[in-house]
Amino acid sequence: MKRITTLLVASLLTLFVASCEQKTILEPVSSTADQAHASTRTDILTKKQLEERMAAIAFKNNDEFDWRLADDAMIYSGLKHAKDGNILMIGYKLPTIKGDYGWDLNQSATKDWLMVREKLLNIAFEEEQKFNPKLKSPSEILVAASKEMPNFDLRITELSTIQKLRETGLIRYMEPTFVPDNYIGSEKGQAKSGGGFGCGENTGVHGLQKDEDYFLSVQGTPRKVSWQLRDHNTEFAWFLGANGHSPTANKRFTIAYVDTGLSSIQPIMNQNFDDGDSQGRFVVSFSTVPNERGGVISPEDVCGHGTASASIGTSPSYDNKVIGVAHKANLVSVKAAHDVLLSEWSEYRGVADAFSGLARTTVDVISMSMGTVLIGYSLANNQVYRMAINSIRDGVMLAKYNNKLMFCAAGTIPPAVGLAMEQLPSYLQNLDIRHRIIFPASMNNEVYAVTGVQRQVNNNNAAFGLKQYTNITTCTSCCYHNDVDFGVVMQKRTGASKVILSLQNDPSDIPSNFGGSSSATATMSAMVTAVWSKYPTLNSTEIMNHVKFHSSRYGALHPKIGYGMLDMFEATRYAQPAR
Repeated sequence: MKRITTLLVASLLTLFVASCEQKTILEPVSSTADQAHASTRTDILTKKQLEERMAAIAFKNNDEFDWRLADDAMIYSGLKHAKDGNILMIGYKLPTIKGDYGWDLNQSATKDWLMVREKLLNIAFEEEQKFNPKLKSPSEILVAASKEMPNFDLRITELSTIQKLRETGLIRYMEPTFVPDNYIGSEKGQAKSGGGFGCGENTGVHGLQKDEDYFLSVQGTPRKVSWQLRDHNTEFAWFLGANGHSPTANKRFTIAYVDTGLSSIQPIMNQNFDDGDSQGRFVVSFSTVPNERGGVISPEDVCGHGTASASIGTSPSYDNKVIGVAHKANLVSVKAAHDVLLSEWSEYRGVADAFSGLARTTVDVISMSMGTVLIGYSLANNQVYRMAINSIRDGVMLAKYNNKLMFCAAGTIPPAVGLAMEQLPSYLQNLDIRHRIIFPASMNNEVYAVTGVQRQVNNNNAAFGLKQYTNITTCTSCCYHNDVDFGVVMQKRTGASKVILSLQNDPSDIPSNFGGSSSATATMSAMVTAVWSKYPTLNSTEIMNHVKFHSSRYGALHPKIGYGMLDMFEATRYAQPAR
């Protein structure tokens, strides 16, 4: 298989390695002086007090908690209650900078910026050393440092260190890794072994029915096309050449899936990736999740979520297998987390470095079907908020600055909870906890948020046209919000498969089920990539204006799915794109 030239692989690898310089993650060093100091501390909030203050801030900030709004006592308490061991994520700036992103973001690794980092590191080390004389070098408190954006992670044990750093006026944010225990989906299980939220669910589906769960494409060799793509008129768009490759412009578009990795034992996404009608493209996998030795873990997808997402978008067109939407596009798979819910330091750093690492590559579209957790402060009163992570915000901002088109999942809750919400009587609809959006999908100036929609049919079980949908209902476990930009049909009530078909993370070619806003986002990013290949001269803003124009709710935004659902055929049939 012609995977990718050695030069291109080396180039991509260099960019990713350069995006984050990681040090060995040290265990907290305890000294007699430090223990004596700790025994007299009265400035640590209890976990309950901290959680109450976090909730109070979030509910005054559009249901989003941001550590930039917390005082030093809260930040310090967050360090002490965090499970990741006193890791403080720090964003800094030049003294001349006003605001959080008021500079040329591509200049964040120049000498002046590195001098600020060095200054802050030395200040932190000197203060920490006062209480722990065993510390001999600033490198001992350095956990990780981005080479693309002005942020780094330190091991901090003292409140006075936080205060000293704040006094410099060079700090954009300081955030510990603390997450309240009562987050939705907190039963992450053995995420690192593939048992976390969103993992292990894409097992093979037997008894699939032709023309119900899939239909056979008649273009070239027969391939299985997931049922929902007919609703979006995808095959008609393929006939017109919308598939991720533009022969006239000699351009092959590239999608990056930031997720849980790619299975190396799934042959369809590896050695067969450029077979059949998908010849001439490449697939490459990276990991940005740090390990405990200062490197990164394997890009292998133990979870299965990343393989499913990538296959929906880019699975090859050959030999009666499930075909991807943009089956002629290149694929870059980045393992940035263990599972779907981002709730620990390694995942925050992994996602931040994934976006910043992709920012200056030739990738055109970035798709992420993950996000930070939703905190269920009081489910009975629908008091739920999301966690914002500013190191991830940095990475997204850099990617946007470099004109990357980004799609993020609006959010998915456990199916049992979603079913309970679906059954609420009308007078209790205000208690539906699905009515919100996760981070970073909530960054509505930088990314496009996507959710899943339930298919609507007539009495003969024939699907309505996208513009004929009334009373639009999102999928059972999908979040919705007026900040959501697009919906994708991804749930039906009949057939062996009720959701989108994808590939498993094992060698089998039996299609698997994959649902939620995750599968909707994986589909939407690939649909846009395919349409873009029909109009390769458009920039990212122009192609999105075109996509919006050919979506079902253009001109009358829907409160749950924004511009609505994309009709791929309508978006590709015109010689002149709508701008």
